[in-house]
Amino acid sequence: MSERGTEMTRSKTLLTGIKLTAVALAFFIVLVGMNILIGVVPGKYTALDITPNKLYTLSKQTESFLQQLDTDVTLYVLCNDSDPSVILQPFLNQFTATPRISLKTVDPKRDPDFIKQYTDTELSNFSVIVESEYRNLAIDYYDFLCYKINGYEDLGELPYAKYQEMVGNQNLLIYYYQYYSINLLDATLYFCGDLVLSSAIEYVSIPELPHPLMLTEHGETPFSEELKGYLDRLGFSVTDCSLKGQSADVLSNCSVLIINDPKTDLDEDELSALQTFAAKGGTFLLLTSPDSMDSLPRFSKLAAQFGLVAKSGLIHEGDEIYHTASSATEIFPIPQSGDSSSSPPYTINYLPASNSYMMCLPGAHAIESNPEQALAGTTVQIVSQTSPSARIQIDADVVDEGGSYAVCMSSVNSQTGSLMVWYGCSDAFTDEGAVLSSFGNYVYLYTTLSFLRRTYTSSLDTLESISLHESTLDISTSNKTVWIVVSVILIPGAIIGVGTFMWIRRKKQ
Repeated sequence: MSERGTEMTRSKTLLTGIKLTAVALAFFIVLVGMNILIGVVPGKYTALDITPNKLYTLSKQTESFLQQLDTDVTLYVLCNDSDPSVILQPFLNQFTATPRISLKTVDPKRDPDFIKQYTDTELSNFSVIVESEYRNLAIDYYDFLCYKINGYEDLGELPYAKYQEMVGNQNLLIYYYQYYSINLLDATLYFCGDLVLSSAIEYVSIPELPHPLMLTEHGETPFSEELKGYLDRLGFSVTDCSLKGQSADVLSNCSVLIINDPKTDLDEDELSALQTFAAKGGTFLLLTSPDSMDSLPRFSKLAAQFGLVAKSGLIHEGDEIYHTASSATEIFPIPQSGDSSSSPPYTINYLPASNSYMMCLPGAHAIESNPEQALAGTTVQIVSQTSPSARIQIDADVVDEGGSYAVCMSSVNSQTGSLMVWYGCSDAFTDEGAVLSSFGNYVYLYTTLSFLRRTYTSSLDTLESISLHESTLDISTSNKTVWIVVSVILIPGAIIGVGTFMWIRRKKQ
């Protein structure tokens, strides 16, 4: 071969090597670019949910809610170590597809004061703090988990912490098994993140939440610190309200007015303010003791315009099934079914008794309908009552003929939208009284307030939890790092190395 041919061959080899190297470099640049691009695209569009039960897929209801979100919300994930939660992190990534939601990771070890800005409660690793310009809410990691008793799924979900407390009580395990044939240990863990996080975002994004008030200066009994704390956690921060020397304007931001066992009566100006509040659609929760209304004519007049009146005397339950073993005056009222749009939904599926929360009223009096004095458009309904075997002790020597007595009634005025729920027992909502129902009384109180405070009703309360019985894809951070190194560095590096080797070899030829 001539010198010129040899030179041409070398030039072609060099050119081929350069082309191969250029192709390898271009391939490497494309791979790096794709990885960078994928990294900035929300996980919703890049992650494939291959779990059997679609653990990381948002419900249609949640997606619709997020599309309508008009408030900026930040999700702070508390992460003390390098590996994020295998379950929670991919789920949280789905929310970042919404422009209004941002996701940030905070290491409490590096910033120990961060959590104190939001709550005094100790939060678990992987907990989430949801914040908007209006308010914030801290969600412990274990609040995303719940249990359902196998074979009794219709009884509802048990929060993770509550379930662990129950199964740690040997006596309680025996009690449920002996009396209800329920094995609490036979349960399945569920992920309820869709409901918990979506509801939290909804809660913090509402500009103005309802504001419950409690009437004062009539000897009313204040709620205990435990009850107020319970209601606070559920979004009912109750504050005191005095009407002395005030007009009805002081109630303009009141979503529900709580009147808890007053001892002295209203004055005329206060009654007028409450009547004005009712005429504008105000709502009332009235809690009273036996015979207390006999000396409170103006409070009685307010109740009368709702078509309700107190019956004197103390109720004694004659059926032992419906009172405690210690006293016939500690009664278990019977909830009455009705139209959920016009009465509180008191048949909440749950443990323990009768597939619903237990309620106990210690020292109750009866409430009756009084249509003669009710305003036009008033509809009255019994919420709960005694058995037909009950009697009323009017005084030491007088007992009435007996029968079923209403111990809680509701009233709604279709013309004004005003509402009243009246419990004929205030002691039920003390800590001592609530113990008789395993604190089920507090759940009923919360349910009542939820019914009365109709300015905020969650649109996401039907979201279902997902069973964690099926195994989920578990890729740790270290494994992900290995795959990134292989796909982004080793494979392109090998291609470049092979191309360079071939180029050098041909150049020598």
